[in-house]
Amino acid sequence: MKRKIAFFDLETTGLDVEHEHVIQIAIIDSTNPDNRYYSLINPGVPLQPIITQITGLTDADLAGAPKFADIANEILDFLKQFEGVGGHNAVKFDIPLLVTEFTRCGIDWNVGELDVVDTYAIERERLSHALGPTYKRYFGKDLDDWHNAFADATASMRIAEQQEQQSEEGIYTKVAEDVYGKVRRNNDGVLVFGFGKHINEPVLQNIDYAQWMLRSDFPITTKRAIMNCLNQAAAQKPIIAPPPVMQ
Repeated sequence: MKRKIAFFDLETTGLDVEHEHVIQIAIIDSTNPDNRYYSLINPGVPLQPIITQITGLTDADLAGAPKFADIANEILDFLKQFEGVGGHNAVKFDIPLLVTEFTRCGIDWNVGELDVVDTYAIERERLSHALGPTYKRYFGKDLDDWHNAFADATASMRIAEQQEQQSEEGIYTKVAEDVYGKVRRNNDGVLVFGFGKHINEPVLQNIDYAQWMLRSDFPITTKRAIMNCLNQAAAQKPIIAPPPVMQ
């Protein structure tokens, strides 16, 4: 690829990006596939049978692996060398879940500063978009070891290389300010609530609700987006203190 992108994949204890845990991580350099990071991770909870069925990993496989907190800074340091991140369904799944894991460790990973390549989002504009069928369509063969983090990250990188060659508009994008979608930008660029009784209403028209969210147990990216919105509205005069990073 033309740019240095960290293609990564997570295998996890489930699909809830705010509450599940990573059990396997793989990161590959798009400009040098030999520059890579890989680890099994002990989630601290038993795996559901369906997760073992999908990934092939068992509790015994993870028993001696490090916990995420043990290697969080190591992962962050590895990611710092890249100008962007990529993966298959990265925007909706892998990025938010990695933000969740970093936040548990007291680390504020501001992924919004990075460019993103999401091969899943690109394929949704075309034909099939699941990783296995997408890989087969591009390369004419099945994806071996599908749902293995290293195999999936490699496949995403190879698909992105093909997408970059075929795209006239480019394949890079940005993640939303709030990767969890609790607040989001509407078509007019106004920050609105993405849930609850004020869904789709502007944050600046519901200051009390916004302040309640800042005091409550919402993700760091949600709080950052709200805080930035309120501060910008106050003509760059901070009207609230930054929310503490959750431990």
